[in-house]
Amino acid sequence: MRSAMEFYNASFKRLKISSRLLGAGIWEKYHGFNWGRIASVTQILLFLAFHVWTGYKYRHNALEMLETQSLICTGAALMIKYFTMIRNGDPIRLLTGTIESEMYIKYSETSNEYPVVLKYSRVLYFLGYIMMVGYFSSLSLIFVNPLFMYFTEGRIMLLFFCEIPYVDWTVTRGYWGTITLQLAFYVTGVCGLILVDYLCAYFTINGLLYVDILRFHLDELSELLRDPGYQRRTATDVIEKVNHKWRQCLVEHQQVVEYFDKFSDLWSMINLAQVGCSVFGICANMLIIFLTDWYAAYPILFALFIDLSVHFVLGAVIEGKVDELHISLVHFPWYLLDDRRQKEYKLLLLRAQQPSGMSIAGLTPVNYETYTQCCFLLTYWYSTYCFLLVLFGELTIYFIIGHFAEVKLDEMYSKIVSMHWYNHPVREQKEFLLLFCRQQRPMLLTACGFIHMNFETYMSVLRGLYQFFVMIMQYSRN
Repeated sequence: MRSAMEFYNASFKRLKISSRLLGAGIWEKYHGFNWGRIASVTQILLFLAFHVWTGYKYRHNALEMLETQSLICTGAALMIKYFTMIRNGDPIRLLTGTIESEMYIKYSETSNEYPVVLKYSRVLYFLGYIMMVGYFSSLSLIFVNPLFMYFTEGRIMLLFFCEIPYVDWTVTRGYWGTITLQLAFYVTGVCGLILVDYLCAYFTINGLLYVDILRFHLDELSELLRDPGYQRRTATDVIEKVNHKWRQCLVEHQQVVEYFDKFSDLWSMINLAQVGCSVFGICANMLIIFLTDWYAAYPILFALFIDLSVHFVLGAVIEGKVDELHISLVHFPWYLLDDRRQKEYKLLLLRAQQPSGMSIAGLTPVNYETYTQCCFLLTYWYSTYCFLLVLFGELTIYFIIGHFAEVKLDEMYSKIVSMHWYNHPVREQKEFLLLFCRQQRPMLLTACGFIHMNFETYMSVLRGLYQFFVMIMQYSRN
């Protein structure tokens, strides 16, 4: 039977292998670029560039152009995650080293806390198996559409709608070359998902271990406080044990708080990229399903939904465990402590009023409540309205700002024109003429000098969007 340290080392080895394959250098202490990092960055950039080029190629067909962008949000999320992991390599390496020394080395097989450590090391080990099998088995999902189209219509399709510039994939050599590159993109993406998501699960499970170790020591302390020798203050050894155990609980609570704060700081930008890109990707694929009969959107939609759910499940697990810690603190027999320890307990309880956990860039916590809000936006309304509402709102904001600037400048122009300039001396009238001439060229908010950001341009944009919407509806009816 394996020990807790062996389970931990086997789980940690998977993270090291994923980091080495991608060239992230989190635990290898790479500085600058290496061959693995160059290959990973090159594939990420090629993936995004090929999607942009494919969308440009099919720009004359709005539906096909939309189909080409079904996975671009996934590529953008992986790029943000990858560079975030590289940038935070030193804090991640320091935090993983702290976990190993404070948990798995400190609590050996002879300690009372060992069953708790063994339980979470097993959970981490088998969860790694589940995540790896799940991610690599998703390869079957991207084969669904090509196989379906081949056996039903006799057509040969790519794994996903992403073409190589100036390569004809309808011929044998071009087809297998494109398929090979797409498989390379897929393997790199899966390794990146394993590195980021399994590392998130690694920190989550070890955070639960920190909390349960603290709760275990609080239970031990409760038993010592109920000892008759301590209550009568006659057992010196019990009093020393209580003082030592209480000090240990204070230190461990501080470690729990610092651990989740560091974890939240490391993962805040990753959570923001995950939620933002997944929501837009899900909206885009739901729009494709609504307008077309492109079956590849279904497995892509399923994969995006699962990837979005993983982080919220981990965040909800952390929130549940922190709530259990808060309940343990509330039920703790604090009234058996002396006056000094009761004051320290009050400070401990006040800190517990601010719960720890993951957040989305500090904007909102990663829990089931936020998850249901995202699902509500995706399922209650039609995806078309949700997707267009976000884009329409973002577009409108800039034109409103430009319109307000234009109105205020017009007011300034009217004020200058209505001045009684003729009552001023000749010299000041000449200076007023220069000021008046400068006002002939209005100061407006522009888009790189091409168009003015005002309501006139806004209405022309809306007319173009309405024509585009009418064209899409005609395609859908046909």
